[in-house]
This record gives sequence, structure tokens and C-alpha cells, in this order.
Amino acid sequence: TFLNFGMFVPKEVDYYSWNARGNMATCHIAGFFATVGSGLGPFYNASLCVLLLAIVKYEKTDEYIRKKIEPFLHAVPLLVAFGAYISALVMGNINPLGRAGKTGTGMCSMVTVYSPPHCSGMEDGYVTEGLFDIPCRRGNVKAVIFTASFVRLIPPIVMITCLTMIY
Repeated sequence: TFLNFGMFVPKEVDYYSWNARGNMATCHIAGFFATVGSGLGPFYNASLCVLLLAIVKYEKTDEYIRKKIEPFLHAVPLLVAFGAYISALVMGNINPLGRAGKTGTGMCSMVTVYSPPHCSGMEDGYVTEGLFDIPCRRGNVKAVIFTASFVRLIPPIVMITCLTMIY
């Protein structure tokens, strides 16, 4: 999502986000890669720590790991990452990044509230007919905060716990 140079960002925000040529569908695609990628990394790292714990501390065989543990080591990161994206998509939290008065980042990802410069002083859900299609203040703040907290807090706790148990 970083190498597309903002092309997936909806073209209606090209006045503050350089090279914006997309629409909300392309924004959702870019948001998929950003959200799933940022969720998979930490959870797979935690999975590797659990695997290391099973091998080093509990001396589990390859057969046992392959059949009993490995499916969960793949399923948990995938379910969390895809679950985070689907919940963000349903709640309307996959939006172009950038805050009012600041330069757009040229990315689409999980955003607390969609608030570009043209939404300054507008009420929630307002759409300027003929100019903009995305409603102002689109998104659910509590859902993003919960999801981001979950994705950022659980993996370090698992990693620290596993590595502490090994030593």
C-alpha cells in the first residue's frame, strides 16, 4: 500500500492527498492490505514465540507440533487480522488517512474518524452533493480504539510470557 503513491485514495480528496485517483472500492482494497498486514506481523511473531516455547521448554516432537499446535499458530493470526479488517470495513473505518489541516498521507487504512479539510464545521454524515461522496465524520471511534488496542497489546504479552517461561 505504500508503493502505489496514493493512487488508491479516492480522487475526491486530491486537493489534500497527492496523486489520488481511486474511489472507495480501491481505498478498501488498500485498507485491506494495510490492516491485515499490520495485524498479521505481530500475531505471527507471537506464534513463533509459542512455537519456540513448545520446542525448547516442553520438548514437543515435530509430529505433535505439526498436528496439534501448528494449525492454531496459523489460524489465530489469520482470524485476528481478517476479523480486524472486516469489523473496520463494516463500521466504516477504512478511510483515507490524513487530518483536517494536514497533508494527506496517500494511504487508506483503519481511521478513527474520516475528517478531511472540507468537513471542517460540517455535521456528522454530511455530504456535499456533486463534489464529495464520502460522508463527513464517517467511522466508529470506539471500534478502532478497541481493535488497535487488542492488536497492539496481545502479541507483546504473549511474547514476553513465552520468552520468560523459556528462561
